[in-house]
Amino acid sequence: MSNEEETKPLEWPNLFFEDEIIQRPDIPDQFTRPKEKSVGELLSELAVHFPKVAMRLTLCEGTPEFEMEMNKLLIDDRHGRQGFPPEVMSILLKLSTAHTKEFGHLLNPTDIWVEAHKR
Repeated sequence: MSNEEETKPLEWPNLFFEDEIIQRPDIPDQFTRPKEKSVGELLSELAVHFPKVAMRLTLCEGTPEFEMEMNKLLIDDRHGRQGFPPEVMSILLKLSTAHTKEFGHLLNPTDIWVEAHKR
């Protein structure tokens, strides 16, 4: 190993100081997330692939029925179905998350342990 290689400083992409990220200008921010899309934007994306599904979800946006419809779409109870293409499944998962962030959980979740103790 030559002297030049030994003295080469280590390059760090980010330095942390008291919960602040100090970045070097020559290195892009690897931790920046793209802006999250709204429920409406995601429904529009879904409509390109599955317009009837998007319309059904649009009609019940902001209600408990939206969560029930999403559960029907995401959880297979009719075995042997092909399922959604990966890009559509990605839209559906983002849509579910965006809807929960915007409207909260609208269904009353059932705790299986509470139900078990009722017996």
